[in-house]
Amino acid sequence: MQNMTHFRPYKLFLFVGIILVLYGCKKVEPFFFTDKDSLFFTNLYWSNDNSTDFHRIYNDTVEVSFHEKIGFQVDTLAFASKTYGGSFSGISLDDAGKVWVRLTGNLSEESRPFDIQVEGEGAKFCILPADTALYIPADTNRRLLDIRIKRPPLTDTSIYFARIKLISNSSFNGDIHQLSEFVYKFGNIPRSPAGWDVLKFGTFSYEKLQAITGAIRATDAMDRAAVLPMLKRYFSIARIETFFFPPNITIDNAYNIINKMVASAGPNTLNTNIVMDWITMVSIVYIAERAEAGSPMFEKDGKPITFPTKP
Repeated sequence: MQNMTHFRPYKLFLFVGIILVLYGCKKVEPFFFTDKDSLFFTNLYWSNDNSTDFHRIYNDTVEVSFHEKIGFQVDTLAFASKTYGGSFSGISLDDAGKVWVRLTGNLSEESRPFDIQVEGEGAKFCILPADTALYIPADTNRRLLDIRIKRPPLTDTSIYFARIKLISNSSFNGDIHQLSEFVYKFGNIPRSPAGWDVLKFGTFSYEKLQAITGAIRATDAMDRAAVLPMLKRYFSIARIETFFFPPNITIDNAYNIINKMVASAGPNTLNTNIVMDWITMVSIVYIAERAEAGSPMFEKDGKPITFPTKP
């Protein structure tokens, strides 16, 4: 009879075990994605830049009204600035914030460039980063986009739109993610301050707020002495002189006094009413003096600017 080698199962088990041990000793390299991936935006202010609740920090239309937020009252608004925001600036979750370009997928061992474009009439006010700054860094899943918007002149109250879009290139599919584009709606938008008091000021109009601005500008230190104690209860002298009564008072400062006083002291409180009555009084006097000097002030429809009652 021919000799046959008997099968010994324990030898097979031993062989497999040795292979597993050798593989377990091998250095495990991180897995990196090598195919084209996709990107998306987050664009709303939030204190936690590492948040993964992306729909909470994204809006398809982000509004920037330069008048209404102290943080927006600058010549060029830089969303990537480390100093952007702050409680006194009134920045909240619903406001424009830092723009992050984020990666969907896995990391890469190398930096990968991405491309963006801006469309719309508002594009002429947008300042984009240099092409060399448009990339997702190696081993990272996001990049802060240093996008800036130049403020139109104060005399320009047009509303502008700029669509910011991720576009495809050799590294990424730029337009397949549902958050791959958004619109900035911005300008010196002529609308009512949040703290506007209809009972004291009457129906809002931009013309009336311009008259209030002129009246505040025409006051001197003696006139302001009547209202300064109320403001000092809530704001430092430095902030009062910077945001309410700077040397060159503009319509921004009228927004600030009305909005910040109501936000800080509350609507219809004693201190707020004193400030609003003061604004009404100086405005009525200013409009009357203008009319007497032959320069009456009118609403857009040609009717005289009036206030409901004298304080």
